[in-house]
Amino acid sequence: MKRKIIITFMILFLMIGNVLPVLAADTTDSSTAPQGLTIQQAIDMALKSSNSLQSASLSVDRSKDVRDYAGYAMGGQMTPTGIGATSSSVSTFYSLVSANISWEMTKKNETAVEDQVSYSTFKAYIDVLNAEETLSLAEKSLAVAQWNNNVASVGWRVGTVGDYDRNSVETAFKAAQKTVEADKIALTGAYQALDKLLGLSADSTPLLAEKPNFVALDPNTNLDGAISNGVDNNPQIYNLDQKVTLAQLSLNTWTGTGDPYEAKEIDKTTAELNAADTRVTLRQAVRTTYNNINSLEQQIAAQQEQLKKDQENLRLTQIKMDIGLATKTDLLSAEFTVQTDTKNLNNNINSHELLKLAFKKPWAVS
Repeated sequence: MKRKIIITFMILFLMIGNVLPVLAADTTDSSTAPQGLTIQQAIDMALKSSNSLQSASLSVDRSKDVRDYAGYAMGGQMTPTGIGATSSSVSTFYSLVSANISWEMTKKNETAVEDQVSYSTFKAYIDVLNAEETLSLAEKSLAVAQWNNNVASVGWRVGTVGDYDRNSVETAFKAAQKTVEADKIALTGAYQALDKLLGLSADSTPLLAEKPNFVALDPNTNLDGAISNGVDNNPQIYNLDQKVTLAQLSLNTWTGTGDPYEAKEIDKTTAELNAADTRVTLRQAVRTTYNNINSLEQQIAAQQEQLKKDQENLRLTQIKMDIGLATKTDLLSAEFTVQTDTKNLNNNINSHELLKLAFKKPWAVS
């Protein structure tokens, strides 16, 4: 009987032991785990809180209302042409066509603003990452300077370090302290710029959970095709072309009232020149961005190789220190070199990803 009771208790103990971990897992609040903000999440937040995007959206609604009203005013009238066209009918027709073009222009502008907010947010996100790495490197530099200062102070007390060398090391230590303070301020400024875009309070420091990965531009990228895409799909170019269309329409519907015909011809020529000039500027900008991307990719490749060499040197220095063939000063110097390499490499990777976005949507770089 006792044996049965003991066996029963053992079975119950094993069952409870299996159930408790499951219950513990079920009752764990996943929301307490640290949550990081990805780049896409930051962009989504910025788009929702952007006043400029909301304003652009309202402009679309307003221009549609104006266009619809002009359509009602036009009613079932035929397009006014020829000698029989009255000034009133021509004006009504011009208002309708002009309102329709304005509506299309506001829709293009809304798209441009959305892309600009996305780009600005991506850049602000990266600026925070860069500022964090800059501060981290400055703190490492301070640690090295503090160690050197301690060593120099000991040497000065025992007479192996002169006044000049000791003062130089101490000056470097104080400069490193000031650099850290300046970089902390710079990081705060970078966070504030991001917070403003995300609609957060100015003292927020959201955890950034993502770092851009290096992905080289497709080697088969057709530059001429990319230039055409950057120009032909550019909302700014579209709007300038529509101004040419409006100027031409104003000529076609001229009834002899208002500005003289010659003045309207000048308006059209001016609109054409503005559009042509902007096309040339944008083509050159896309080409320059392409060249900058290629240049950065060459730099990144070289930096990656240099980082590998310095990481190997750090590994060997650690081994030498363990067996007494290197000093802590040597190790700190090797660590600082690797961290400097990493920071510079990551900065270029971040710049590379920004350039790729500018290459794809040049109008986003406002």
